[in-house]
Amino acid sequence: MVLVLIPNFAERAQVAIDFSGLNGPQLRTAMAAAGCELSKNHCYKLIRGEILDPRFSTVAAVIVATGVPSSWFFDPDIGGAATPTSLARYIQREEASTGLAHPHGARSQREHGNDEAG
Repeated sequence: MVLVLIPNFAERAQVAIDFSGLNGPQLRTAMAAAGCELSKNHCYKLIRGEILDPRFSTVAAVIVATGVPSSWFFDPDIGGAATPTSLARYIQREEASTGLAHPHGARSQREHGNDEAG
């Protein structure tokens, strides 16, 4: 039997949302544009990490809204706690390996120098 560790969605979502620079209303708007309308309460629970087992549509909308690679949410090999610095490094590795730039949020954070040193 192979044991596969499932990454903590709440932790990864919080980091992705923080990294993207979206506040609550902006996140709700971006997620609604991706086809997932959330109530204010549900959105803030998501931001605070209280949504532990979200629906697929919520996961997909967070991915689209934040511009973070979808693999960030599922890759068990990231290791350690998810942080903005580990996300920035992950994105750099992904871009280097695929030659692709990622849309808005994640890319604009690096362009404006908003990732943590480390």
